[in-house]
Amino acid sequence: MAGPAAALLLYTPRAGAAGLVAASLIGVAQAMPDREVTLAQVLKLRMKHVPALYVGGLGAGALLFARGLATLPLLIGGAAAGWTYLRFFQAREGGAR
Repeated sequence: MAGPAAALLLYTPRAGAAGLVAASLIGVAQAMPDREVTLAQVLKLRMKHVPALYVGGLGAGALLFARGLATLPLLIGGAAAGWTYLRFFQAREGGAR
């Protein structure tokens, strides 16, 4: 592929930290799911709901503002990688699954 479309793909900024934050939030939610988190001193949430709100909020923002669409695959990929690691590869007390 050459031309303006290739240049657009090449020079579109990416935000890979969104996937890293999603994976980290999933790990923290796995470690302490019943912990309460207060957002802006108004909204109290249990930690197990925070990763879904983060991924859903950033995903909705990326779809509403088309400029953030390049972030969406990295966000979903990071969340999926974090979940996959915790589900299948994390060492357990009784050994690996």
